[in-house]
This record gives sequence, structure tokens and C-alpha cells, in this order.
Amino acid sequence: MPAPDLRIRSLRVRALSVPMRRKVVTASGSVEKAPLVLIDLETEEGITGVSYLFIPSPLALKPVVELLNNMLTLIKGATVAPAALARFLHKKFMLLGGTGITTAAIAGIDMAAWDALGKAAGMPLARLWGGEARRVLAYNSTGLGLMGARPAAAEAKELLEFGFKAIKLRLGYKTLEEDLEAV
Repeated sequence: MPAPDLRIRSLRVRALSVPMRRKVVTASGSVEKAPLVLIDLETEEGITGVSYLFIPSPLALKPVVELLNNMLTLIKGATVAPAALARFLHKKFMLLGGTGITTAAIAGIDMAAWDALGKAAGMPLARLWGGEARRVLAYNSTGLGLMGARPAAAEAKELLEFGFKAIKLRLGYKTLEEDLEAV
């Protein structure tokens, strides 16, 4: 099925910090609030594609929002064609490298563009891409930070109470022995 012809009118970008039920301690530090950037890619045709980015540091929220708003000046009026948009933006920002907040911002636009195309076509992305929607196994990733083996074992039991059959265990303790003990 051909992709619908949509044109980018605007981006609405908002930063927020969502309190987490459980503080998660990672090798990079403690996360008590999830720093998120919400992105609405609005089209001339009235379709809005949405996405969000988890930004690992709250210190980067404002720069990512500003970068996304600046990127709009480059893509306003462009066709909603995710691969072409990503190539164009990567080329424009090549000197900044292929990692970090620039790549995160481009990914946010990419996800919102795909969402807009799926909505315009009236189908889930899996079908738009030639596949079919099916069940996907999920796991609970809301805890199990770097807390030590005993507390992790107790928290793992709590996390399974939500009906999940799998959980995410964060590793990155100071020693391999501590990682293995947590596992």
C-alpha cells in the first residue's frame, strides 16, 4: 500500500519529569523521575503523529526540546517520509556525530512520522510495513536497580505480582562478582 502524502506543519514539543513508583539505581546514578520529551508531529492534513523520548539525564531535557524546535525550521513543509527525513537530518547534523541528543531528537521525529503515516493509512505500523499485528511478550522494567542481591530478590517477587512472567535486572555493579550475585 502506498504511503499517504502528508506534509509537516509543526512540531509540538514538551518536556516533563514523571515521578516513578520506584527509584531505580543504575551504573549512571539514581533515577527517581523519568525525564521525557513528548513530540506531536502535526501535518497540514490534520493528522498528528506522536512519540516520546526518555532522556537519560534531566539536564538534557531543555536542550533536546530546543533542538527539536530548531529542527522544525529544517523540516517544515517536508513530506512525512521517515527514512528520507532521517537521512536529511543526519546529514545536516553530521559534524555533531551519530550519538547523543541529536540522534535522540531525530529518532523522536522518526517515530512520530511513522505514527502519522500509520494513522493516515488507518492501520497499525506492523501492517503498514507488510507484517501483521501479533502478541508481543513484555517484561516489567520498573525496578531492580543496583541495590544488592538480597533486596533485588525481594523486589523481583514484588514485580512479578503485576502479572508479568519476566523482569529486567539491571547490572553494572562495581565488580563482576556483585553482578553474578544479583543474577
